[in-house]
Amino acid sequence: MNQTEAEQTINQILEEYGGKIASRARVILLEDPTLKDLREPLEFLRKRWYDRTPAFVRLSCEAVRGNAEDSETAALALTLMNLCFTIWDDVIDNTRYKRFMSTLFGKFGQETAIITGGIASAKAFSILNKTMPEEKRKRITDSIWKMWSQMASIESITVELRKNGVFQSKNKLRKMRSEAINLGTFLKIGAIIGDGSNQEINHLTMYGRYLALILGLEEDFKISINLSVELAERIRSHRPPYTTLWALEHSTPLKKLFEKFEGNKEDSLIKEFVEMFLSTNVSSFVSKEIEKNRKLAQLQLRTLPDTSAKDMLNLLVNSAAKILDDIVPDN
Repeated sequence: MNQTEAEQTINQILEEYGGKIASRARVILLEDPTLKDLREPLEFLRKRWYDRTPAFVRLSCEAVRGNAEDSETAALALTLMNLCFTIWDDVIDNTRYKRFMSTLFGKFGQETAIITGGIASAKAFSILNKTMPEEKRKRITDSIWKMWSQMASIESITVELRKNGVFQSKNKLRKMRSEAINLGTFLKIGAIIGDGSNQEINHLTMYGRYLALILGLEEDFKISINLSVELAERIRSHRPPYTTLWALEHSTPLKKLFEKFEGNKEDSLIKEFVEMFLSTNVSSFVSKEIEKNRKLAQLQLRTLPDTSAKDMLNLLVNSAAKILDDIVPDN
């Protein structure tokens, strides 16, 4: 799927503000001689993985008039931590393909994925502990612990719900909202590094959560109209995207077609399924949710000082809110 104009705008901003640290994060584990036995999966990550976390940390720091250079070490550490989340989430969700490509878990299996994720997390904390001033380090590690504990809690609930076969759209949305704490925490840490006030830190935290939910809804919708192996795999393993779950709960014909996937190894049903999915009211529903979160995100920025970083955060959320309109066929 080609990038929309809105996606190009977002990527340009994130590259400008975080490209240097993102590139560094891709090779820092690969350059460690003690990890030579993990060279193959780490080389895989170097080629396939590129995280935008550094830009959000820097933008948040600058939005409270902090020094961008002060955020670089934390941005590198948080990028590696986000890698850990991504790898382990793929294992938990049994995600072998993502964005038309194999995941690390899909390529190398569960054991290697868990080990690699753990190494990324350990390296992240090592970087933070070496260079961060004591007072800020405590605030940052407390924020990270809160993020980890909340994400672990929702993941454990998700696993149990899947076991019982009662996973519904409301459960998936709860999981997505919980995962939004990830980006919210990264912006919070950027504001802490920039010596923002408690009010500024709280506003940037909430901005990050609203933006994360917008991006998450759009990524979820893309998977629901994805004619590649990813959608078929998710349906057969009973892990459909949130938007697919919502549509299934609002369309009896779609639900009947969904049931045909059970035991069917052919992908011939996918095209019909996506066409029927798009005939529901799901795109209108998601558009309303995105617009609601866009307004809430912008509201968080109003009390921040006028800076170029604030302008970029506004542009990011406005551009993010346009993506769905560009990817929905004939919309």
